[in-house]
Amino acid sequence: MGALVMWSYFERFGTARVSRYLNIDQSPVIHNQPDWQGGLFGDRQKERFAVFQEIVDRTLPYAQVEHFTHLPFSLKRRVTDVERLFSLLSVSRPRSKAVVQALTHQNDHKLAFYNHQTWQHKMRCLQAYLAIPYDFRAGIENVTIPVVNLIGGRSQLYDAKWQQQVTQMLPNATEIVLPRSGHAVPMDEPIDFHKVLKKFCENDLRVATKKRLSKVAFLGDAAKFKS
Repeated sequence: MGALVMWSYFERFGTARVSRYLNIDQSPVIHNQPDWQGGLFGDRQKERFAVFQEIVDRTLPYAQVEHFTHLPFSLKRRVTDVERLFSLLSVSRPRSKAVVQALTHQNDHKLAFYNHQTWQHKMRCLQAYLAIPYDFRAGIENVTIPVVNLIGGRSQLYDAKWQQQVTQMLPNATEIVLPRSGHAVPMDEPIDFHKVLKKFCENDLRVATKKRLSKVAFLGDAAKFKS
Protein backbone atom coordinates (compact mmCIF):
# COMPACT_ATOMS: atom_id res chain seq x y z
CA MET A 1 0.00 0.00 0.00
CA GLY A 2 1.23 3.44 -0.85
CA ALA A 3 4.86 4.33 -0.45
CA LEU A 4 5.56 1.11 1.45
CA VAL A 5 5.88 -0.41 -2.02
CA MET A 6 8.96 1.74 -2.63
CA TRP A 7 10.68 0.70 0.59
CA SER A 8 10.09 -2.91 -0.48
CA TYR A 9 11.35 -2.14 -4.01
CA PHE A 10 14.58 -0.60 -2.71
CA GLU A 11 15.23 -3.63 -0.48
CA ARG A 12 14.66 -6.07 -3.35
CA PHE A 13 16.09 -4.27 -6.36
CA GLY A 14 18.22 -1.40 -5.09
CA THR A 15 18.23 2.10 -6.58
CA ALA A 16 20.00 1.60 -9.92
CA ARG A 17 16.87 2.46 -11.90
CA VAL A 18 15.65 5.28 -9.64
CA SER A 19 17.27 8.72 -9.75
CA ARG A 20 15.42 10.44 -6.89
CA TYR A 21 12.64 9.58 -4.47
CA LEU A 22 9.92 11.66 -2.83
CA ASN A 23 8.66 9.80 0.25
CA ILE A 24 5.27 11.08 1.40
CA ASP A 25 4.61 10.34 5.07
CA GLN A 26 5.51 6.65 5.02
CA SER A 27 7.48 4.71 7.60
CA PRO A 28 9.52 1.68 6.47
CA VAL A 29 8.09 -0.19 9.48
CA ILE A 30 4.42 -1.12 10.00
CA HIS A 31 4.35 -3.05 13.29
CA ASN A 32 5.83 -1.37 16.34
CA GLN A 33 9.04 -2.99 17.56
CA PRO A 34 10.94 -2.77 20.87
CA ASP A 35 13.35 -0.39 19.13
CA TRP A 36 10.76 1.33 16.92
CA GLN A 37 7.45 2.78 18.08
CA GLY A 38 6.83 4.70 14.88
CA GLY A 39 4.74 2.05 13.15
CA LEU A 40 1.22 2.50 11.83
CA PHE A 41 -0.92 4.47 14.34
CA GLY A 42 1.98 4.80 16.78
CA ASP A 43 1.01 4.22 20.41
CA ARG A 44 -2.60 3.52 19.39
CA GLN A 45 -1.63 0.66 17.10
CA LYS A 46 -2.94 -2.16 19.31
CA GLU A 47 -6.34 -0.51 19.67
CA ARG A 48 -6.78 0.22 15.97
CA PHE A 49 -5.36 -3.07 14.77
CA ALA A 50 -8.01 -4.75 16.93
CA VAL A 51 -10.67 -2.94 14.88
CA PHE A 52 -9.04 -4.16 11.67
CA GLN A 53 -8.83 -7.71 12.99
CA GLU A 54 -12.50 -7.67 13.92
CA ILE A 55 -13.60 -6.62 10.44
CA VAL A 56 -11.25 -9.13 8.77
CA ASP A 57 -12.64 -11.93 10.93
CA ARG A 58 -16.21 -10.95 10.12
CA THR A 59 -15.63 -10.84 6.37
CA LEU A 60 -13.60 -14.06 6.05
CA PRO A 61 -16.70 -16.32 5.84
CA TYR A 62 -17.77 -14.24 2.82
CA ALA A 63 -14.42 -14.28 1.02
CA GLN A 64 -15.92 -16.11 -1.96
CA VAL A 65 -18.88 -13.76 -2.29
CA GLU A 66 -18.31 -11.92 -5.54
CA HIS A 67 -20.61 -8.93 -5.07
CA PHE A 68 -20.60 -6.60 -2.08
CA THR A 69 -24.37 -6.24 -2.43
CA HIS A 70 -24.77 -9.89 -1.39
CA LEU A 71 -23.23 -9.35 2.06
CA PRO A 72 -25.46 -8.99 5.13
CA PHE A 73 -26.46 -5.37 5.58
CA SER A 74 -24.88 -5.09 9.04
CA LEU A 75 -21.56 -6.29 7.65
CA LYS A 76 -21.70 -3.86 4.75
CA ARG A 77 -22.31 -1.07 7.24
CA ARG A 78 -19.36 -2.15 9.37
CA VAL A 79 -17.01 -2.43 6.39
CA THR A 80 -17.86 1.04 5.11
CA ASP A 81 -17.68 2.52 8.63
CA VAL A 82 -14.17 1.14 9.16
CA GLU A 83 -13.15 2.32 5.71
CA ARG A 84 -14.38 5.81 6.53
CA LEU A 85 -12.58 5.73 9.91
CA PHE A 86 -9.27 4.97 8.18
CA SER A 87 -9.85 7.76 5.66
CA LEU A 88 -10.66 10.25 8.42
CA LEU A 89 -7.52 9.29 10.33
CA SER A 90 -5.53 10.04 7.17
CA VAL A 91 -6.48 13.73 7.12
CA SER A 92 -6.12 16.60 9.56
CA ARG A 93 -7.70 19.72 8.13
CA PRO A 94 -11.45 20.34 8.75
CA ARG A 95 -12.11 20.82 5.04
CA SER A 96 -10.45 17.49 4.26
CA LYS A 97 -12.54 15.73 6.89
CA ALA A 98 -15.68 17.30 5.43
CA VAL A 99 -14.76 16.01 1.97
CA VAL A 100 -14.11 12.51 3.32
CA GLN A 101 -17.43 12.51 5.17
CA ALA A 102 -19.29 13.64 2.06
CA LEU A 103 -17.62 11.09 -0.21
CA THR A 104 -17.95 8.11 2.12
CA HIS A 105 -21.38 8.61 3.68
CA GLN A 106 -23.87 5.94 2.68
CA ASN A 107 -27.47 6.14 3.87
CA ASP A 108 -29.27 2.82 4.38
CA HIS A 109 -30.99 2.86 1.00
CA LYS A 110 -27.81 3.70 -0.90
CA LEU A 111 -25.77 1.14 1.04
CA ALA A 112 -28.27 -1.61 0.26
CA PHE A 113 -27.46 -1.27 -3.46
CA TYR A 114 -23.83 -0.18 -3.15
CA ASN A 115 -21.50 -2.42 -5.17
CA HIS A 116 -18.13 -1.90 -3.52
CA GLN A 117 -15.90 -3.36 -6.24
CA THR A 118 -12.63 -3.24 -4.25
CA TRP A 119 -13.82 -4.47 -0.85
CA GLN A 120 -12.13 -7.88 -1.15
CA HIS A 121 -8.86 -6.27 -2.19
CA LYS A 122 -9.00 -3.92 0.79
CA MET A 123 -9.69 -6.79 3.17
CA ARG A 124 -6.63 -8.63 1.82
CA CYS A 125 -4.55 -5.50 2.36
CA LEU A 126 -5.77 -5.30 5.96
CA GLN A 127 -4.94 -8.97 6.47
CA ALA A 128 -1.43 -8.35 5.17
CA TYR A 129 -0.93 -5.34 7.44
CA LEU A 130 -1.98 -7.41 10.43
CA ALA A 131 -0.08 -10.60 9.62
CA ILE A 132 3.15 -9.59 7.87
CA PRO A 133 5.89 -7.87 9.91
CA TYR A 134 6.86 -5.33 7.25
CA ASP A 135 10.21 -3.83 8.26
CA PHE A 136 12.47 -2.44 5.54
CA ARG A 137 14.96 -0.59 7.74
CA ALA A 138 17.78 -2.98 6.87
CA GLY A 139 17.95 -1.66 3.32
CA ILE A 140 17.68 2.04 4.08
CA GLU A 141 21.42 2.64 4.32
CA ASN A 142 21.72 1.45 0.72
CA VAL A 143 19.26 4.07 -0.55
CA THR A 144 21.98 6.53 -1.51
CA ILE A 145 19.99 8.45 -4.13
CA PRO A 146 18.61 11.88 -3.16
CA VAL A 147 15.46 11.46 -1.07
CA VAL A 148 12.99 14.14 -0.03
CA ASN A 149 11.10 13.00 3.06
CA LEU A 150 7.78 14.88 3.09
CA ILE A 151 6.15 14.60 6.51
CA GLY A 152 2.66 15.45 7.71
CA GLY A 153 3.21 17.21 11.01
CA ARG A 154 -0.18 16.07 12.32
CA SER A 155 -0.18 12.61 10.78
CA GLN A 156 -2.18 10.14 12.87
CA LEU A 157 -0.83 7.23 10.85
CA TYR A 158 2.90 7.82 11.27
CA ASP A 159 4.19 10.02 14.07
CA ALA A 160 6.22 12.94 12.71
CA LYS A 161 9.04 12.49 15.23
CA TRP A 162 9.63 8.93 14.09
CA GLN A 163 9.39 10.01 10.47
CA GLN A 164 12.19 12.47 11.15
CA GLN A 165 14.30 9.56 12.35
CA VAL A 166 13.80 7.99 8.93
CA THR A 167 15.39 11.10 7.41
CA GLN A 168 18.41 10.66 9.67
CA MET A 169 18.75 7.01 8.66
CA LEU A 170 18.90 7.84 4.95
CA PRO A 171 22.39 8.69 3.63
CA ASN A 172 21.27 11.46 1.26
CA ALA A 173 17.95 12.87 2.44
CA THR A 174 16.36 16.24 3.02
CA GLU A 175 13.24 16.75 5.08
CA ILE A 176 10.13 18.88 4.69
CA VAL A 177 7.51 18.98 7.44
CA LEU A 178 4.09 20.45 6.68
CA PRO A 179 2.96 21.26 10.24
CA ARG A 180 -0.80 21.36 9.59
CA SER A 181 -1.00 18.30 7.36
CA GLY A 182 -2.08 14.79 8.21
CA HIS A 183 -0.97 11.64 6.40
CA ALA A 184 -2.80 12.48 3.16
CA VAL A 185 -0.56 15.43 2.32
CA PRO A 186 -1.95 16.14 -1.19
CA MET A 187 -5.44 16.42 0.28
CA ASP A 188 -4.63 18.41 3.42
CA GLU A 189 -2.09 20.80 1.87
CA PRO A 190 -2.62 20.74 -1.92
CA ILE A 191 -0.84 24.04 -2.60
CA ASP A 192 2.23 23.27 -0.50
CA PHE A 193 2.31 19.74 -1.87
CA HIS A 194 2.25 21.10 -5.43
CA LYS A 195 5.18 23.39 -4.60
CA VAL A 196 7.20 20.52 -3.13
CA LEU A 197 6.40 18.20 -6.04
CA LYS A 198 7.17 20.91 -8.62
CA LYS A 199 10.55 21.64 -7.05
CA PHE A 200 11.30 17.92 -6.79
CA CYS A 201 10.49 17.34 -10.47
CA GLU A 202 12.42 20.43 -11.59
CA ASN A 203 15.51 19.26 -9.70
CA ASP A 204 15.20 15.84 -11.32
CA LEU A 205 14.83 17.46 -14.74
CA ARG A 206 17.93 19.59 -14.19
CA VAL A 207 19.96 16.54 -13.19
CA ALA A 208 18.71 14.58 -16.21
CA THR A 209 19.50 17.52 -18.53
CA LYS A 210 23.04 17.81 -17.16
CA LYS A 211 23.58 14.11 -17.74
CA ARG A 212 22.32 14.35 -21.32
CA LEU A 213 24.51 17.39 -22.02
CA SER A 214 27.54 15.64 -20.55
CA LYS A 215 26.86 12.64 -22.76
CA VAL A 216 26.50 14.87 -25.83
CA ALA A 217 29.75 16.66 -24.99
CA PHE A 218 31.53 13.35 -24.52
CA LEU A 219 30.23 12.04 -27.84
CA GLY A 220 31.28 15.30 -29.50
CA ASP A 221 34.81 14.98 -28.13
CA ALA A 222 34.93 11.35 -29.26
CA ALA A 223 33.88 12.39 -32.77
CA LYS A 224 36.61 15.04 -32.87
CA PHE A 225 39.16 12.52 -31.71
CA LYS A 226 38.17 10.09 -34.48
CA SER A 227 38.36 12.80 -37.12
